[in-house]
Amino acid sequence: MTQARRERGLLHALQHPMRCRILRVLQAGGAPSFPREMAEAMDEPLSNVSYHCRILYECGAVKLVDEKPARGAMTHIYAFSVTEDWALAYLSGEAGTAA
Repeated sequence: MTQARRERGLLHALQHPMRCRILRVLQAGGAPSFPREMAEAMDEPLSNVSYHCRILYECGAVKLVDEKPARGAMTHIYAFSVTEDWALAYLSGEAGTAA
């Protein structure tokens, strides 16, 4: 994935409040997490969190750390992988402040 494509995808991802919340939960936790854990922490439906985790994975904002079988399906474990300064500033609420 080229840097320009990654940044476009990341910009698209950050336009949705649920995806920003997921990234903040992963960033604050500091450790990889299952969508179920994130859904519980955010008090959101698992299906919504799982969907948005897939979008974040596709744009490179999170990385897939592991997959584990559970009750006939695969559970995914995601980790925070945003490294762009502008995106980190946006997630921390510092976007638009003077440096």
